[in-house]
Parts: sequence; C-alpha cells; structure tokens
Amino acid sequence: MDHSSIFSGLDLWVVYYASGMAFVTSGLTTWRARNAQRLKGLPLSSWLTAIPDTLAGMLIGTALGVFVPPHVASLDNLSGVTVLCGGGGILGPKLWDLISNRGLSAALSLLPGPLAPLAKALAAQNKDGDSDGSSQTPPKPPL
Repeated sequence: MDHSSIFSGLDLWVVYYASGMAFVTSGLTTWRARNAQRLKGLPLSSWLTAIPDTLAGMLIGTALGVFVPPHVASLDNLSGVTVLCGGGGILGPKLWDLISNRGLSAALSLLPGPLAPLAKALAAQNKDGDSDGSSQTPPKPPL
C-alpha cells in the first residue's frame, strides 16, 4: 500500500506565484473600485472592508492557477497560470459582493427547509440596505 501524500505532486513555487499574482490583481481591482467610489463623491469605507474581497480573490485565483492547468494542457504554462490567477483575482471580489449582505439572504431564500428562517432574519436585518444600521446618506458631490 502506497502512503504518499496527496500533495506530493504539488509544486509550492506554483502555489506561491499563483497566490501572489491573484493577490496583486485582486488588490488592484479593489483599489480601482475605491477610486471610482471616491470620484463619485461617495464616502469611502475603511481598508479593513477590502480584506475579504482581496482574500476571496487570492483564494479563487490560487485555486484556478493550481488546479486547472494540470487538466487543460494549453493552460499548463506560465502565461496560462497567470491568466487564470488574474481572472480569479478579479472574480473573487465580485463573488464576495454577490454573497455578502443581500446576495446571501437572496440565495438562502431560494433554499427550502431549515435555511428559510435564517434568510428571513438576514433580510429583516438588512431591509434598509445598510449593513451597519447607521442609515447615512452619502454627501452630494460638489458642483
């Protein structure tokens, strides 16, 4: 019986590269979104709120860069891994926005059974669209 590890064929340098590339791409995407928010005159949230977006991008980009290329021969090179990591880094914040707050309650409301009360509780908590309950309106941009 062979007792080799399931990670014996995993190249750690590919993992490091994939996570770094996805982190940079996700961070730049988040930075760009914050700049667009600033230019519209909207109040900026703290950088701590960008951590889940960036981590989601890093995890998705790393997973795509490590697990897809062995199964798709045309992506099993440096440029293929880079494209997968960058795409995952961009996709991560968008998926996080989809599942956070209203997206999560909407997704849970589609599921029957024991998750329905949880969805109703989340929807009641966020009914005003403001997750922290402050209900502040953004300042008007200068004319």
